[in-house]
Amino acid sequence: MANTDVTLEPTEGTFVPSVETVAIAAGDTVTVHNNGGGPAYLFLSPDALKLLSQKAGSVPSIPGSGKAVFTFSTADPGAYSVYFGSDASMAPPGFPGEVGATFWMFPETWIQPSFQANPMSTGHKDSV
Repeated sequence: MANTDVTLEPTEGTFVPSVETVAIAAGDTVTVHNNGGGPAYLFLSPDALKLLSQKAGSVPSIPGSGKAVFTFSTADPGAYSVYFGSDASMAPPGFPGEVGATFWMFPETWIQPSFQANPMSTGHKDSV
């Protein structure tokens, strides 16, 4: 049985995985290392929940500087993906539906940055 190591790097308020995909084979494992920056929450697609034998409705997490090991329960094709986030309440609006024998890993790119107006400016250009 093979193991794939994935490192999560905290970058600008999110966690970026060191690999985009992991090939799936029954009994293989993936070890996810959190390189710090607080807990990393794993938002798993419905198929990935089954693949990793995780309970639906819970959001697994990995503490800062911690790691978690997951075992693939099958080699059957599925829509397997995970988003890594820094907040347990920020689940993605959906998951990719592509079916295959690949486990996709994404940073939490579904969150859009918020911009605040400059409180020192009215936002209007003064004319001279």
